[in-house]
Amino acid sequence: MNIALIYGFLAIITFAHAFMCYKKKTLIRPLSKRPLLVVNNSFYKLQFNYGSIATIIFILIALVNTIISNKIISIISLIVTILTIGILTIVLEDISIKKGYIKLKK
Repeated sequence: MNIALIYGFLAIITFAHAFMCYKKKTLIRPLSKRPLLVVNNSFYKLQFNYGSIATIIFILIALVNTIISNKIISIISLIVTILTIGILTIVLEDISIKKGYIKLKK
């Protein structure tokens, strides 16, 4: 149950962060250490959408952890969380570069 609360809190933080970045037009730092330059404001809408997807995934993980309270499930959900954050960040960066929302600084 404690792990489910942690994932629920993580979902709230993720959504709040994505919403703040959307409203204030700031950049979520990608995993790659490449310096990026935001060119098009549509990037922030895309960033908000991916933040919302991550929030939904964390809420689903919290529900699974609430229903099935097991150490193996907790370990699997931790791995899924790490992979989700990594994959969504990489996909966000890749799509944004392809659509021309951001450019790499030289």
